[in-house]
Amino acid sequence: MLIRLVLPPEKATFACVKKLPGLDGLKLDAKYGLVPIGGHGYVVRAKGPPENVKPRVSPEIQSWYPGPQVSPVGEKKGEGTVCRS
Repeated sequence: MLIRLVLPPEKATFACVKKLPGLDGLKLDAKYGLVPIGGHGYVVRAKGPPENVKPRVSPEIQSWYPGPQVSPVGEKKGEGTVCRS
């Protein structure tokens, strides 16, 4: 899942986000990191049950979204791709 945060500049680090009490019980993805999305907004990726996101505990937590499901796209066996201009 993706979690949207609003952070003041002094707390805009992955280490600070890991300490937010409203994210207890979630594993934050360090490789994804803390991604700026404009202004004081950021997104982190986490694994764990959505009910473990507690926005009322930490005002920095704005919302959460299911993570996008990405899978490879390819041809089915026996079907070719026709490109026309």
